[in-house]
Amino acid sequence: MQLSERFIKWIKKIGAYNINPEQHCNERDRIDVAFKLKKSSIISELKSLSSYDNSPKRAIRAAIGQLLDYQYFNKDEKNLNLWIVLDGDISKKEKDFITRINKNHNLSISIIYEKNIDNFIEFKN
Repeated sequence: MQLSERFIKWIKKIGAYNINPEQHCNERDRIDVAFKLKKSSIISELKSLSSYDNSPKRAIRAAIGQLLDYQYFNKDEKNLNLWIVLDGDISKKEKDFITRINKNHNLSISIIYEKNIDNFIEFKN
């Protein structure tokens, strides 16, 4: 099962609704998975660590650029929660990195990482 299928299965378990995989946001770009959870609108960018030499930092860096593009480029500011979804574990360094980015830029980015297959954990500072 691919990361997107495992992630969608997991968000359904935690109560997500209005799930839109591969939602187009302009002519060329697509959000990997957009959905609602409780009353929050969430857009998520999924990254397979194997595509980034198994480097969570590189995958996170790529995902941040995409999420900020989806939220702010050519659009009114929206109050969206931004999720980076990884198919592997993250270290304290990656947690500290996302904490600093959120704090210094007043953002709300969470990292959802797969500790084991189908076992996702949310890190939000």
